[in-house]
Amino acid sequence: MNARSAFFGLRVFWLARVLSESYPVVSCPRHGAGRRADAEAKLRRAVEADPSFAPAHFALAYALSTSPRPEGALLPFRRGLELDPTATFARVGLVETLLATGHLQEHADEVSRVLAMDPGNAAVNHMLCEQGLRRGESAVAAEHCTRAFAGGAKLDARAERLARAHGIVP
Repeated sequence: MNARSAFFGLRVFWLARVLSESYPVVSCPRHGAGRRADAEAKLRRAVEADPSFAPAHFALAYALSTSPRPEGALLPFRRGLELDPTATFARVGLVETLLATGHLQEHADEVSRVLAMDPGNAAVNHMLCEQGLRRGESAVAAEHCTRAFAGGAKLDARAERLARAHGIVP
């Protein structure tokens, strides 16, 4: 193992420790009641300690995306993706956050980027499938539902009823 690999391993280990303390707080509102700010501060310190480490940015972004103000997740997602533009999972998180915060044009642009990188991405195809169903666009919904199902995605009950009504789900 060379020094660079060892350093990367230490960075991952350190971030894993920060996440083990913070993730239960930010991912479960009942468990983390009143401690969210402290958990977010730890994740911010992880980013400040090593701003060139994309996983730290992604961890902070995911924590902020579930907060009452998810728009705070946009900058950490973007910074992390500048460092690691191939991180499809983080690009999907950005897509979901852009939609949740009403940045529709940027959402559409990011969806295109994800599908260019990974046409079969189950999460994005699932999202597009449900959007197509809700808009009554059967052909669009069918295309994306087929890709989403191939990737192992499951529809929520409402979307499944819509898909059945459109003849998409057997």
